[in-house]
Amino acid sequence: MTLWPSALQWARPWAWLFAAAPLLLWALRRWAGGRMRQDAGAYADAQLHPWAVRLTSPGASSCRRVGELLLGLLLAASLAGPRLPLARSPAGLQSMRHAVNIMVVLDASPGMEQANAQGLSLMEHARIELQDLLPLLRGERLGLAIYGRGAGVLLPCTDDMAIFGHVLQQASPTLLQAQHSAGLHGALELARRELLATPGSSRAVLLVAGADPSSPVSQDFREQMQQSAASLRAAGIPVFVLLLEHASWFGASASPLDSGVLDELARATDGASSKLGSDPWGALYTRGLARLPSNPVPAGEIIAWRELDGVPLLGALLLMLLLSIPWTSPAEPASQSGKQSAGRFCGVLQLWSNAWRRGKTKPPAALVVLAALGMSFLLLSPPLVHAQTTTLHATQAWDAWTAWRAGNFKQARRLYAALPGFDARMGEGGSAYRLGAYPQALAAYRRAMLDANTNAQRAQALYNLGNAAFHLPGGLREALDAYDASLALAPGNPAALRNMHLAEAQWTFEHPETALTAMRKRGAPQPQSFFGRGSKRPPSQMGHERQQPGRAAVENQALQTGGSLQGASITPAASNTPPAKLTQEERQAAQRKMELLDDDAPQLLADVLEHDNKVAIKGLRAQP
Repeated sequence: MTLWPSALQWARPWAWLFAAAPLLLWALRRWAGGRMRQDAGAYADAQLHPWAVRLTSPGASSCRRVGELLLGLLLAASLAGPRLPLARSPAGLQSMRHAVNIMVVLDASPGMEQANAQGLSLMEHARIELQDLLPLLRGERLGLAIYGRGAGVLLPCTDDMAIFGHVLQQASPTLLQAQHSAGLHGALELARRELLATPGSSRAVLLVAGADPSSPVSQDFREQMQQSAASLRAAGIPVFVLLLEHASWFGASASPLDSGVLDELARATDGASSKLGSDPWGALYTRGLARLPSNPVPAGEIIAWRELDGVPLLGALLLMLLLSIPWTSPAEPASQSGKQSAGRFCGVLQLWSNAWRRGKTKPPAALVVLAALGMSFLLLSPPLVHAQTTTLHATQAWDAWTAWRAGNFKQARRLYAALPGFDARMGEGGSAYRLGAYPQALAAYRRAMLDANTNAQRAQALYNLGNAAFHLPGGLREALDAYDASLALAPGNPAALRNMHLAEAQWTFEHPETALTAMRKRGAPQPQSFFGRGSKRPPSQMGHERQQPGRAAVENQALQTGGSLQGASITPAASNTPPAKLTQEERQAAQRKMELLDDDAPQLLADVLEHDNKVAIKGLRAQP
């Protein structure tokens, strides 16, 4: 998967300014060389210049300048800090995410349900192939649109593959029963609109087509595909086509949509096409969708970075090693360096090693240091460095504390919930307590008690746990136990003592001694699992039963809104409120929750698809 060009990020982009250092050095060297020539020409004759001025080969000088320029680029790249973001995969592992929005357009015409000789329909083939695609994904988001006797969007782009698989099983030709169908042209238009409305510039369409081979391809259909190709190409959306076809003893059936038309559609949008075979995803995904540039991963989803600054640094060390090798023998005059520079690399190394053995030269210290550093980089692989976890957590903790001080407890609770540790759980519980969400505060304080490292922290968590339990129905006993445990860990805490006395007083009020005495006189209740016959409430609560709101309160409330009483029933007032108009975001949210409905989901899906089909037809008519 080619994630380098798109997912690669730079920790310090300003470091690329150092790439100009070789140019500055070259200009300084050129100026210094000119001054030296002027000084040499002042006291030496022209015939003595070869001995007074060291002349180098123009070829060797240019090669060295190019090498120094590459060295500066590599060092600047290493200092800039190349890195790849790692996000959490659905399996909970750290992986590089290939964030691309892919809209699957599935053929759901009636011919897709026709079974072949093996009893397998093309719709089942399509489901199997799409299920085989899911394990190959590396962070892509999939949506689903179908076409046939109509067109519509079943699922917007989502990264939840369980929902996609569930909606894929519901895709059926029975959902499309429109009188005027937008067809494939309308489905591609709906997919284009859906992708443009989804955040992210990297997007694609995966068309899975195949049905009745007797369907002829008309000239109108060819023109529609050309229009779709033009609109998709203008939006930067490539189309990848998977052609389904029945196999038989006499060969494969023709595609219902002439394969040439769909091949032209894929080529016109810089996509690819493949027929159903042994490995269709090798051409469509591995060499197609996986090579699309990735959308930037949101900063909140990055949990680690794979640092790659050692790669350009190793290249810089190797290049510096080559530049530091003496390319001439010490016994030879400098004027012959241009001729020797054309020799082979191994011959130069042999010449230099022989001179070193004869004692005519010594290895430079920088060469030894660079060789040692290069070997260390070769032997040690760069470890996985977490993405500034401490700094990120400190920044989030400061933001949460700022929101707390400003009284924005909702934001503080959300920020504290994303942080680990005892302090974060205490902040989460305190924010929920201020908002009146006592069950959530109780759960946060329980986790804080488990995350505590000292008795002082446990006492603090238990004290706040008791405060949250005090406000919950039936939580008075837990509050008393929490205060008692907090005082056992931190004796003499005045706040815990005061709240414990308040809880004991409330317990005494709700459980009077007279009710307890009567319970003692009656003995053990029969059966043991019930307090009295047919009641699960203790006797202390039987004498203090809360009054339930009667029917009169409901009737009065209905009358206040304009209703009228008829016998024992209530007739609510007629509402003059106009019907609500759903926005695009609300419709998408409703479509995501469509699988949770139990009442006639196919009919509801069919109504949504019929609405989408009308939208597609209207959009196609509006096109020039």
